[in-house]
Amino acid sequence: MAPVASSTVNARLARWAALHAGLLLACTAAALAWSALWPVVIAGTASFGGLIGAFRRHWTPTGAFGAANTLTAGRLAGLLALALLPVPALWIAGGAAALLLLDGCDGWLARQFGHTSDFGAFFDKEVDAFTLLVLCLLAVQHQGIAPLLVTAGLLRYVFAVLMHLGNPPARTEPRTNAARYLYVFMMGAILLPFLPFPSWTATILWVAVGGLVASFLPYFAWALRLPQRLAGLRRALS
Repeated sequence: MAPVASSTVNARLARWAALHAGLLLACTAAALAWSALWPVVIAGTASFGGLIGAFRRHWTPTGAFGAANTLTAGRLAGLLALALLPVPALWIAGGAAALLLLDGCDGWLARQFGHTSDFGAFFDKEVDAFTLLVLCLLAVQHQGIAPLLVTAGLLRYVFAVLMHLGNPPARTEPRTNAARYLYVFMMGAILLPFLPFPSWTATILWVAVGGLVASFLPYFAWALRLPQRLAGLRRALS
């Protein structure tokens, strides 16, 4: 079977991302309304299962699922366990910290075994986004944090929907080191509600949320091609 062009795979992944995002946005609204995590857990499990099955020919260049994707799937399974099991807050913090530390290992494994692929990078990125969403919901539902916190967990999904609506020429967004650092900061800050720290540490969490929201605004503009459209409007009015 002839290999499928990377651009074709990325276009299919972008379509899946838009469907996945719409599903999780709806299920997050249900989870907040019902004060229950199961809508997001069920939707996420089904959606990721569909992703793995639909792209089985593109897991790695060799066709194997690979150690890196296995680790990413393991991180997803660990997250679902934290969401479903009635564990103490400290266990959630410890488990989430372990998942965050393992996040840097799947890319290394992919390079070590020659298994780097568009699917693997995308799978890792989507599991990262889902991890943040679930931890935000856990903090809201079990630690009494304001529901506004879930905004941070939904940014990736709003972006995916806007990208589908805007249909930019590139099917993957440009990524910057600043965005990566802000994500790590946010992931560290989301652990604070589960730890026995003073209440003032919540300020750190909200600073992280504000920074993450600000970092996504240029991505929203890029997804909707606002710079090009504004330039076209200026030309039309001149």
